[in-house]
Amino acid sequence: MNSWGLRSTNAEERISIFDELFKKAPKLVPVMGHRYQVADMSLEKRPVLSILGTDVVYYGSDFRYYLLNEIKDHLNIYHKVYDEEDDTWYWNFNDGFEDTFEYYDRTKLPELPFWKSFVLFDWTNHANNVNL
Repeated sequence: MNSWGLRSTNAEERISIFDELFKKAPKLVPVMGHRYQVADMSLEKRPVLSILGTDVVYYGSDFRYYLLNEIKDHLNIYHKVYDEEDDTWYWNFNDGFEDTFEYYDRTKLPELPFWKSFVLFDWTNHANNVNL
């Protein structure tokens, strides 16, 4: 990874570099299954990551945002609306729930030491995935 410097040809040196970076990485708190929240209290937002093997997916800006998206199908907070012009269905929030979800700057993933280098996909905004 570019942020880690030049790749050594020596396997032991690569392992040593990884181990040192991993020791400094923010710790993760298990949430459910393969979902983890970053435990670095110095961060304004502590995102939730989905980590399965080497796949790391950005799942939400914080626990609240993650949880609302994870269980939204059971909360009856939105409904489908048919758009005749587009001939497709869209999800719309029910009245009073427009502000339930936190809207944040989705133009870039937050700075997240170590873990951001592994993020393969931003589940919260597919437009962010172009430059990952």
